[in-house]
Amino acid sequence: MERKDLLTIGEASRLIGVNEATLRQWTDKGQIRAFVTPGGHRRYFRHEIANLTSTHKHGISEMIERMESTPVAHRRIAEERLSQTHWYGKMNIDSRRQMGRYGKNILSLAIAYVSKPRQRTSTLELARKTGEEMGKTLVTSGVSLSEALEAFLLHRAPVINIISEFSKGGGTLSSSVAKAIPQINYLFDEILLIMVSTYQNYKQDSQ
Repeated sequence: MERKDLLTIGEASRLIGVNEATLRQWTDKGQIRAFVTPGGHRRYFRHEIANLTSTHKHGISEMIERMESTPVAHRRIAEERLSQTHWYGKMNIDSRRQMGRYGKNILSLAIAYVSKPRQRTSTLELARKTGEEMGKTLVTSGVSLSEALEAFLLHRAPVINIISEFSKGGGTLSSSVAKAIPQINYLFDEILLIMVSTYQNYKQDSQ
């Protein structure tokens, strides 16, 4: 076997679009074949890496398509998981409907943030506005801060589940998806921070 038929772990990880630590994990689990040289270095077969990248690479368009198909998941959250919490009954019908709209907004904002990079500044402003409105709705509904955090996490869950699926070893991530994941997390963090800050400010004003 010639040297050109083999790849180092660095070369293989760059072709696949994942970091070396992830590639090591996949190798250790037997998901990708490799052998160790007498010097203790992993080598990958070029043709196997090529086949993997051509047939199992998750692209940004696929991730966005899955995210766009999740509004039903948001409705299930409102109808099932939120209704099972002891505090959801504190909210009136209008507040519950508002929370449903916030959930849809969070999803739409996540899609826009990764699919329209030139509009990220305006998308981020809308995301912060959504966080502010969520904070106001939750505090005026008599929901505690921990309950408000639970509400946010439940609305965020469908997108996080998609990201989790893409990060598993059943396929590989394109560089665009790998970049999109921390961008989405940043957007969610901003919404959460504004929501908590608004909640605390309104809580203090009412005391």
